Amino acid sequence: MSALLERAKAGLPLDEVHIIDVHGHVGPWRSFYIPDTTEEGTLRIMDRIGIDRAVIFSNAGMGSDHVLGNRIVADYIESHPDRFIPLVFPNPRYPDEARSEVEHYCGKLGWRGIKIHPTGNQYPADGPNYTPLWEYAEAHGLPVVCHSWDNVLCNARVFERIAKRFPGVNIVLYHSIKPDFAGAAELARKYGNLFLELTDVAPHNGLIEWLVSEVGSERILYGSDLGGWFSPLHGIGPVLYATISEADKRKILGENAVRVFRL
Repeated sequence: MSALLERAKAGLPLDEVHIIDVHGHVGPWRSFYIPDTTEEGTLRIMDRIGIDRAVIFSNAGMGSDHVLGNRIVADYIESHPDRFIPLVFPNPRYPDEARSEVEHYCGKLGWRGIKIHPTGNQYPADGPNYTPLWEYAEAHGLPVVCHSWDNVLCNARVFERIAKRFPGVNIVLYHSIKPDFAGAAELARKYGNLFLELTDVAPHNGLIEWLVSEVGSERILYGSDLGGWFSPLHGIGPVLYATISEADKRKILGENAVRVFRL
């Protein structure tokens, strides 16, 4: 049995591996109640599992107030800069504000990348209002993390166009274009700047093993929807139980994130 799995089954934090959860929401959300949106509440669950750091962005960015959302993230970073990796969340519906938010937080404050949510903002990932942000990311060596799903706003065809146009941007596809995992794997094989993320793969038995066999563990990142959507336990369990090598698990749980986010 995997040493990591043995430790988890014993109820112990995974202190012997560097874990970075690359999919963390912070702050309140308009559509349902989140009991604890504080930094302390997020850190409690991270420490319970042994998550060293989390990539975070705002819930508000998916709704009507990306400016407020980015300020909420800034508060998290001010309190715990060693535990949280911030992403700026621009809204393409407000292109001038979106560009200024990216320039302020990434250009002046050194935040580590850009988050976009085509479904939440109801705007295609390759739409013209996103183009300046993709160009900024490529010019400044910033990764872009994207909600991906098999719909017209953020499906495999959309991301193929983006990957071709911006080969210098590391693109992390949250949810691995669920449920089109085959399309996601095909893209990752074709384009070296695309990475697949594992939030909400738990219902798909054997998927992690298949993805590793198709694209290699170095192209896969652990994420959970930390912060009120899913428990990180829901995300980390499938990685620990997957019938892949310990080295593959360590890459997925944290080593790849260090490379992608240039930490």
